[in-house]
Amino acid sequence: DTTDISAMMVQADASNPGTAMIAHGTPSNMACCICGTSMQYNPSAMCAACLKSRVDITSEISKTGEVEQCRGCGRYSGGQSRWIACDLESKELLALCLKHVHGLDKVKLIDAAFLWTEPHSKRLKLKLQVRKELHSGVVLQQSMVCEFVVKNLYCRNCHMEAAQIQWSSVVQVRQKVDHKRTFYLLEQLIIKHKAHTQTVQVKEVPDGVDFYFMHSRYAQRFSQFVLGQVPSRLVSSSEKVYSVDLNNNKANSKAAIALEIVPVCKDDLICLMKRNHASLGNLGPIALCTGVTQNIKLIDPVTMREGVLRPDMFYKERPSTLMSASQVTEYTVLDVELTGLTGG
Repeated sequence: DTTDISAMMVQADASNPGTAMIAHGTPSNMACCICGTSMQYNPSAMCAACLKSRVDITSEISKTGEVEQCRGCGRYSGGQSRWIACDLESKELLALCLKHVHGLDKVKLIDAAFLWTEPHSKRLKLKLQVRKELHSGVVLQQSMVCEFVVKNLYCRNCHMEAAQIQWSSVVQVRQKVDHKRTFYLLEQLIIKHKAHTQTVQVKEVPDGVDFYFMHSRYAQRFSQFVLGQVPSRLVSSSEKVYSVDLNNNKANSKAAIALEIVPVCKDDLICLMKRNHASLGNLGPIALCTGVTQNIKLIDPVTMREGVLRPDMFYKERPSTLMSASQVTEYTVLDVELTGLTGG
């Protein structure tokens, strides 16, 4: 019956919008409203070829943009006062350019690659492949080209270098001992954790080393690294203003952070003060330093008990160093006889 079939089609359209069904659940065919090609029903009434030629899914994506490059060091601006070193047509530069393309959140990015341009043209071109789903299952994939203009600026480091300002913050690390064993350990830790990447100069001075930085935040980060790796304390932190711009209400200053490392190294023999002796469970008072990390590791040579002395406890009482490793005499043990007595 024709009336029953029409009613079934209307009921199927109402229950599942966007797909026309006939009896027994078979999708219906229709002619494209543009080219007349037979196709399955979709709300746009156009076939895939006509949709591809008439619908532009890249219309809401920006085709042009700008990237900032430092004329002095060649780094690119990553926003928020960050400058990133990128080679031409590298993955890092590609990711940086994609951040400046607006509208990519409305499509799915399939592929992105650089197109060749003249190096002196100050232009960067990207070829993007994007995909978007239209009208209940119709998927379109199109390519587009984005062009970026390289804008030349100067980063803050190059500005300061041009103004003959070599540094703005310095971290002064000191240890009052007659050797450099702790600084050798600190050097290895700095290299291991790559804490020296932002230093502009390292200068050796009596009883220590000075580390120079272009920004104060790098100096503060480095000082926290030193405090967390070796037993030390913050002695002072000062700042000196060397120029003032009253028109723009700005001032340039130089900061200095002074750190002191405890004058105790491995294999040193120290004498604990009364309060340290009591806080470590009556360890010592004569104790041998077995290691230096964030704290000082001690061992009682008589009872073989071990303890840990924190830097704050050390500077409160300041135990005296009786002997250093250079004053120790090496002996060879030939025989051991057990006495039956135990300790520790």
